[in-house]
Amino acid sequence: FENHPMATKRSLSDEIEATSGAAGVGESDEIDRPAHKKRALNIPEGVNSGEDDSWESETHEETDFFEREEKQLEEPIDPAKIKCSYLPGGYFPDLSKLEEGKPGTKTGRPLRLYADGIFDLFHYGHAKALEQAKNSFPNVYLLVGCCSDGLTHRLKGRTVLKDTERYESLRHCKWVDEVVEDAPWVVSGEFLAKHDIDFVCHDALPYSDTSGLSDTGDVYAHLKKAGRFVATKRTEGISTSDIITSIIQDYDEFVRRNFRRGYTAKDMNISFLKQQTIKFGMVKERVAENIGKFIKESPQAHALAEDLQKAFVNVFSRDSSFRKRWRKQRRELRNRIGYLAKNSLC
Repeated sequence: FENHPMATKRSLSDEIEATSGAAGVGESDEIDRPAHKKRALNIPEGVNSGEDDSWESETHEETDFFEREEKQLEEPIDPAKIKCSYLPGGYFPDLSKLEEGKPGTKTGRPLRLYADGIFDLFHYGHAKALEQAKNSFPNVYLLVGCCSDGLTHRLKGRTVLKDTERYESLRHCKWVDEVVEDAPWVVSGEFLAKHDIDFVCHDALPYSDTSGLSDTGDVYAHLKKAGRFVATKRTEGISTSDIITSIIQDYDEFVRRNFRRGYTAKDMNISFLKQQTIKFGMVKERVAENIGKFIKESPQAHALAEDLQKAFVNVFSRDSSFRKRWRKQRRELRNRIGYLAKNSLC
């Protein structure tokens, strides 16, 4: 039928889809075959095409086509199923199912993928997750959503960096094409439509919803169910919480570090007592360091230090007079206690 001499360059399926509204397709379970055939051939209404437009005049190809169209009308089209045919039974794309010219291929339009998060203290674990999202298809435009301070502090906890600093960190990541500021906690259908998002990327573990907007408790559950979710893998051994923990473990050392760089106790929000304790420790370290440096650089001081070490060993060694006298006194004390116990005086 597509080779008909009066057919246009548009395919029959495209033409029928474009004219289905005018013909009332979708309001009825049947297709007005002659009317659709005329529209597909660009034949005006009321004009005889020179052929028999009756049902019986259809070719086998036309009959097969209309039977397929009628079957599709009986089963409503699910865009997610068509779009996600290359996500068989999981969240990792099967690129072998991509057809050249389709979205996501080099010759098709870029797939618009969305990844969201807090991205506090942006580290290589964040960057590797965004790299996976960017490379999940051959042709991707990656949007990255970052939640505001107000939303994050209320639903997750305090951040180290302000939201404006987190936005700017993302803009300097080479995998990111666009940053969506003040991103929502749960991605809605309206948000997907507003930004023309095809898929949402995140690691596949359930992510608890502290906002209460998700029915299942997993903020990505509805996207997984709809086939709009592409999974990335977490990078083990690195997270924002791990970085904060390592700072807390060496808290005093980092406070000393900042004191040495000119920060005040007020800048670091520490008490006067804590400030004095840390500064005393810094003085102790500096004195010990200076003494060690002096002993190492001065031959006389080095010799004196060795003499002091020998004297200490002589005083407290097993055969020293101090140890002998201590052993003698201990023996006498034990004998006196034994005498008193023997005569029932103790």
